[in-house]
Amino acid sequence: MSPSFPPPGFRNLVAESRRALLGAIGRIEDAVLFRGPGNPGDELIAAGTRRLLGAGGCVERPLSELPRSRGRTALLPGGGSWCSPYHEILPRALAVAERRFDRVVVLPSSFDPDVEEIARALSRTGARVFARERASLARIEGLCRASLAVDCAFFFDFEPYRRSGSGTLNAFRTDREAAGTSPPPRGNDDISARCRSLDEWLWTIAGFEAVRTDRAHVMIAAAMLGKTVEYRSSSYHKVPAIAEYALGEFPVRPVPVPTSGPPAAPDAPAASPAPSLRLRRAASNAAAALPRPPTPSGGRPRATVLILTRNRPAAAIQALRSVAESFRQPWRALLIDNGSRPDATVELRRAVDDPRVDVFREAENLGCAGGRRSGIGRIETEFVVFLDDDAEMLPGAPDRLIEALDRDPEALAVGANVVSPDGSVQGCGGDWSISDGVLFESHGGAGRRFDDPAIGSSGPTRWITGAAGAYRRSAFEKFPIDPEMRSYYEDLEWCYRIDRASPGRLRRCVEALVVHHNRPKVREATADLLHSMPYVETIARFYARHDLVLDGLFGFVHALVSASGRRNGPAARILLELVNARGADWVVLNLVGGGLAPLTAGIFEDDLDGARRELAEIKRSRWWKAATKYWQIRRRLKI
Repeated sequence: MSPSFPPPGFRNLVAESRRALLGAIGRIEDAVLFRGPGNPGDELIAAGTRRLLGAGGCVERPLSELPRSRGRTALLPGGGSWCSPYHEILPRALAVAERRFDRVVVLPSSFDPDVEEIARALSRTGARVFARERASLARIEGLCRASLAVDCAFFFDFEPYRRSGSGTLNAFRTDREAAGTSPPPRGNDDISARCRSLDEWLWTIAGFEAVRTDRAHVMIAAAMLGKTVEYRSSSYHKVPAIAEYALGEFPVRPVPVPTSGPPAAPDAPAASPAPSLRLRRAASNAAAALPRPPTPSGGRPRATVLILTRNRPAAAIQALRSVAESFRQPWRALLIDNGSRPDATVELRRAVDDPRVDVFREAENLGCAGGRRSGIGRIETEFVVFLDDDAEMLPGAPDRLIEALDRDPEALAVGANVVSPDGSVQGCGGDWSISDGVLFESHGGAGRRFDDPAIGSSGPTRWITGAAGAYRRSAFEKFPIDPEMRSYYEDLEWCYRIDRASPGRLRRCVEALVVHHNRPKVREATADLLHSMPYVETIARFYARHDLVLDGLFGFVHALVSASGRRNGPAARILLELVNARGADWVVLNLVGGGLAPLTAGIFEDDLDGARRELAEIKRSRWWKAATKYWQIRRRLKI
């Protein structure tokens, strides 16, 4: 190892970062360091943080104890938990920490404020926030009190692990943070997922001469151990940004891009029309064959189309274009920019050049329910037409929706026939049923082809999807949208209230076709409760208001379903009551520490028979008998 290792410029950078961090922390004895879960890379950060804080250190507690802690200064761990793949914990922890401590310092991390929860948490905080590379600092310095310092892993003492090695270690990610642009190479060893301890992880890296990786801390450790490193980006900016900021003097460079390869394939034959185009043609032909409903040719517009969008200007413009192409009577539109990034807002406003369209920007994301409620308050026409920003009206659809309301003065709303681009129905009206305190919803015609006679005819329904439909504006005066239904289910909750108070007031229109370029969210959600928490919060709101558990909860939280498929209703109710009583932040932080394991362990009476059989088998084994005898002797000797 060269006597000038590590390079002098790097040593100066680490010294400057040490001064900045310790200056922000102040009296170490007044601080509490909270540690979160993670892999050996997170353990390396924690070990480096302890060395930064000195021999005496400070009180250290698991993150799950944050809701029960108080004090002068809270230190939140550094890392990548402020970016999309693993952002569920720390933004919530920051809010809790600021209620329990006088001061909060967020240790060097990477940040992606394009994620709504992260931007909201940072814009509301008074904490001192450290970015670990310049790219993150540029993203957050307008949101909070931001500073720059190296990742705390750089304060770790790597000297005991430095040794020469041989060969090349390929240590690319195999988790959801992988970029997905190319598969891991043959023989890949994702040591951050495999190794059981920081010591094993470090000695594994030390045994090689060169390392190739897309993991930030494998890159950091390899560089600090004197290895040659080639890196590839993960799903966001942190790896190249850390390399550029802290490792410029080390033999660390991007994985080379091949300069040659096999000859290019010949041009492929022209692709067939996209499914949505085929569907549009079929819908246009069907619309032309149906009787045209009487619609006024002039005068004041009777309907305003409300399109809610956030950070998707291109999709919103496409939705708006479909409105202009599908209406046959005068119309207006209101685009609600629901707290988009500034660049997306500028793009949206530049693209809208139609006097019939108004654009209003909300300062923050109000969710679908809150955004639509805000938009309704700005509309003066008789009818409101909801259209998701990733949906397209097909010819005649909005006129048919309004004609259905004209034909039935008792109807408050009518839903469209919402289909996927391949023509399969996502939902055309729907129904619901209640059993054992659980509400089960169903989508009318789901999975059938849009023109399948088995879908049935237009007429009464019990609920309509919020993706596309027409509503009497007066309906929202008596039945306002609940703004607390932030993540999904706001349409079901609104329809449920109407059906309970005034049954028979909802309709569906099979002939009004709308293409939705998004699949239903419920069954796509992860089984991990941390990542499903926004949906669980909304379901908890429904439960608080109606004393019913939505069946979707069991799709989001698989641990509430037994191996035989039975739903644990009592555990579901307790979980929702905890969310309502203690808040999602409390629930998330206790989940991290395993405090809610009895609720999410998936233990059910009808699953216990198999467990009992396995236990009986173990008890018959020689190992069990020997262990039993051993503990009997220990108890007798009192040792």
